[in-house]
Amino acid sequence: MDLYLLDELGSNYEPLAVVEGYKSLIWTKKYYTHGDFEIYIPADEKIMNLMQPYRILQRDDDDESAMLIEKMNLKTDAENGDFCIFSGRSLESIFSYRVIAWQTNINNLNPVAAIKSLIEMNQSYRRLDGLVIDDSLIISETMSTQYTGDNLLSVIEEICKRFKFGFKTAISGSNIILSFYKGTQKNVIFSPEFDNLVSSEYMTDFTNFANFAYIAGEGEGNFRKWAGIGPDSGNFYNLREMFVDARDISSKTSGGELSADEYRKKLVERGYEKLAEKNITKSFAAEIDPNGIFKYKQDYNLGDIVTVANGYGAEIKPRITEITEAWDENGYTVVPTFEQEQGA
Repeated sequence: MDLYLLDELGSNYEPLAVVEGYKSLIWTKKYYTHGDFEIYIPADEKIMNLMQPYRILQRDDDDESAMLIEKMNLKTDAENGDFCIFSGRSLESIFSYRVIAWQTNINNLNPVAAIKSLIEMNQSYRRLDGLVIDDSLIISETMSTQYTGDNLLSVIEEICKRFKFGFKTAISGSNIILSFYKGTQKNVIFSPEFDNLVSSEYMTDFTNFANFAYIAGEGEGNFRKWAGIGPDSGNFYNLREMFVDARDISSKTSGGELSADEYRKKLVERGYEKLAEKNITKSFAAEIDPNGIFKYKQDYNLGDIVTVANGYGAEIKPRITEITEAWDENGYTVVPTFEQEQGA
């Protein structure tokens, strides 16, 4: 695997150098959000001049993953020598640079079209040159909501997580291509029986779980507009409520005034977004033997659904929501993080 340093954001992304001689590299990709990296390399003036903020690291074996240099930490040590630690986030993080500054209404759009609309609204006056959006992923559901002042990346993450699809960026010539994708069910099993689990950690957490939302919209006191979503029968000891302050959602828009029905639909949409953040957390992080029978990128990939069992009765069919690759003096490791989705 060769690691290339490319010119900075907004450039023609010309290769500036091959990054060599590093002691360790950690490269993490995530399904619903941006990834991150950290590289540990002996310090010298040349490498410090080259590895500047907003320049980009890209691997020759993964053209759908590029990282932005955002931080440099120089450590001096008389005994072990001087080292630089460079770190940053993947290109998807560029959307964290923007907020949805003005009231923006989403009306009965599929989630991919909604995200494209939100990005293009920003493009109209704070343009990210060379950004191309591939909106070919088909999502049958629709959404109606309203945003004002939200961070653009946070909104993209919320939408992707609720509708269970991922997003990624790739550099093509002088363009950054944003695309959306859904992982698939794979006949892949990670377990001691298959001798492909080096180590694992299973965790279930109900601490922050909520399944009923009261959503409070515009207005004051008894005249405030409300909506509620969640179960209305069953064992109410299992009911976990949350309050969503949605006063930022306004019935008055540039196109006129929303009907009571249209306004309630936007409140309900906000409620579902916030409940999606309060799911039961079931995660299973495992170090996988890269030489095992199942190969990363051949048999499984980020976003896919697989089977994981730890030999103690914990068997789940989770989605791979994160993959961390690491290279150091001990060789190469792959650590997927699995997340059991609500209702799965």
